[in-house]
Amino acid sequence: MKANISALTKHEIRSIELDGSIEQAYQMMRANKIRHLVVTDNEECAGIISDRDVQRAIRTEITQFEGRKIIDFEIDPNFVVRDFMGWPVKTVDSNLSVREVNRRMLQDKISAFLVTEGDHVTGIVTHEDLMLYLDSLLAEKEGASHFFEKLKALGSKNSIGALVNQLSNSGI
Repeated sequence: MKANISALTKHEIRSIELDGSIEQAYQMMRANKIRHLVVTDNEECAGIISDRDVQRAIRTEITQFEGRKIIDFEIDPNFVVRDFMGWPVKTVDSNLSVREVNRRMLQDKISAFLVTEGDHVTGIVTHEDLMLYLDSLLAEKEGASHFFEKLKALGSKNSIGALVNQLSNSGI
């Protein structure tokens, strides 16, 4: 069964204005434990800013104090979102398969798409969402293989196990 990306879409989108400060973007991401904000201009989507974009705006200084490294960072208060955001906005239709969205993310070398239905943005999907989906598929597969291994082990003890062994040996 092909899963549509709509199954993985986060519908709660956090946004920041085009002229918002990088400090504000950093604080919003940190407070909400997210890596992407939609950038808006008069309530219209203008771009996306990621944690990597914010990191480019941060000046860090590493110093030594009594044998310990101290990392200090500063964000220039004049830095605004418009100067660091990604644009044009990359979108995918909510009916696309998870596999197709994954292929496009790899091809475009990006970490998030806005998900749309027609001209309306319905959510966001990130590389992390795809990784969590992959993890759930692997867990299901491992669970299924453990289940079949347990049934096969019963082969010598009862008729159900013997049937599972026969099916397994015949390639089913």
